[in-house]
Amino acid sequence: MTMRVSTLLGWRPSDLGGSAAGVQRVRAAVEEAESGLGIQIRRLEEVWVSEAGAVAAGAVKRLRRRLAEVAENLGPARRTLLAAGDAFAAAQGLLVRAGDLAADNDGVMRDDGSVVPPAAPVAAPGGTIAWSPTAHAAQVSACADAATMAREALDAATEADRDAARALRALTAGDGPIGKLVTAIESRALPSAGADPVEVAAWWASLSPAEQDQLIADCPRRLGNLDGLPAAVRDVANRRVLADALLEERAKIAALEALLARLMLAMPESFDSPGLSGGDLALPGVVGVEGIALAGERNAGAVARQALAEAKERLAMLAAVDRQLNKPRGVPASLFLLDTTVPGRAAIGYGDLDAAANVAVLVPGMNSRVTNYMGAISANAARVARLALDIEDNNPVKTGATATLAWIGYGAPVGAEVATTAFAEAGAPRLASTLNGLQAAQGALGQDPHLTVLGHSYGSLVSGLAATGDVPVDDLVLFGSPGAGVRTTEAFSVPAGHVYAGEARGDFVADLDAFGPDPVRLPGVTPFQTDGGFHPLADGDTLASAGHSEYYAEDSESLWNIAAVVTDRSEKVTVGSPKDAGDWMRTALGVVGVQKGLNLGWY
Repeated sequence: MTMRVSTLLGWRPSDLGGSAAGVQRVRAAVEEAESGLGIQIRRLEEVWVSEAGAVAAGAVKRLRRRLAEVAENLGPARRTLLAAGDAFAAAQGLLVRAGDLAADNDGVMRDDGSVVPPAAPVAAPGGTIAWSPTAHAAQVSACADAATMAREALDAATEADRDAARALRALTAGDGPIGKLVTAIESRALPSAGADPVEVAAWWASLSPAEQDQLIADCPRRLGNLDGLPAAVRDVANRRVLADALLEERAKIAALEALLARLMLAMPESFDSPGLSGGDLALPGVVGVEGIALAGERNAGAVARQALAEAKERLAMLAAVDRQLNKPRGVPASLFLLDTTVPGRAAIGYGDLDAAANVAVLVPGMNSRVTNYMGAISANAARVARLALDIEDNNPVKTGATATLAWIGYGAPVGAEVATTAFAEAGAPRLASTLNGLQAAQGALGQDPHLTVLGHSYGSLVSGLAATGDVPVDDLVLFGSPGAGVRTTEAFSVPAGHVYAGEARGDFVADLDAFGPDPVRLPGVTPFQTDGGFHPLADGDTLASAGHSEYYAEDSESLWNIAAVVTDRSEKVTVGSPKDAGDWMRTALGVVGVQKGLNLGWY
């Protein structure tokens, strides 16, 4: 490959050190297995003294020799990775020094390593300029030296890259012990995104602990969002992806800010052009910022400014996830889903999603993007989980532990986009896959969780559409709903009598009937109270909810009813006629259903 400045600076040599450490862990495991086989061989020879026993012992001895060969070859593989990492780090360091030398002398380094020196100033007709030919000559000479250093760095990286590839290729040749091991692992390829969660769960269970650990280390991005894997595995993988993305984005921002400062001094005119977006340039990693010169010097400032804005937007999204993941909420948190592409998708679990008898998934409504809503939905999910824990502790009849999932797993509509069902239609399959994945991961362990979906506002439409398909939903709870996409409860695949709906006073969104009839008025739906008052689980009075956003409010009757369903205690739900806040509107307007034409933007 042709080595470029952006390519070399975008590499992370320290990751090769991590890979080398991973190889060492595998080598230690292989050596341990080889030692264990030696013990078993001696036992076989002692207790199975026969012709068949000798054959069995011989087969185990051959296996032990293969393991010894693998362990022996893993040593050079580790040393190759370490050497490559050191060589790449040295080349990077030389290239950075070359870039600094060029920048200090007002030069611009291109992606091929060449450096454009500053042009000699030209005075306007009749004018004068303060200019030293000697100083300019020194700048030109320094830029030439920088270009030489850059070329040396790129050549060194190219040579190290080829040497490492040649060495590893020889070690992993198909007829060698490592090659055979690689072939065996590759034959058990990772399932693709969107694979059947049941098949994913079975595939994961078929791997040895060593294979699982190696895949987590090598393929965190692939594993982190694979429905059907245990939540604990996804958490480890996604935390690694999040940590790397945060480091990458912070470094990119620092590099872009430094580049902008240089461009402002050397090329102020480049900020006047519209330029391209950083995404259009597909800037690689941190140093791709130097590749902004590819857009042409005329646009460099505008491009860098746009790239900085995009980097800050992505960092804000990632930081929102990191902040909630590490915020103490009284319940252990896990990172179940992470898509680092703006506007992103994320889901944080509260409680043990892999072992909980009761699992609830919270589905939010419009404007619910990761950056602005991860905090609110995480607080709601943790509140439900804590209340469920209290209910379990204080009731003689036990239903088991509860875990919740704050799920921003679809692209929620923003503003006027809420008038269409398109976002829900795109989000429902994602929700269905999540639900099937939770069921499959526990099912692989012989467990069958009680699974509840909590759909709020436009999220009730996403939940309703998902619940019409083949999903393992035991209870469906809708509140503040502008319609769930069905006209009868028979359309849901949820067991009869297990659909619940709540509507607070003053929640006009719940009376819009924009996406089907108001769920609280559908036959077969159990309407639950939200006005406050005595609740059997609270063993006392609860608070009222009002408007569109208080269904998860602390100590509210709504929250207690939600928790009653989630903990599989539906007989404790306080049932009653809904306070249909929109009746007055229908009466005043004199036209039933006129609200369908209103777009109040409150979904």
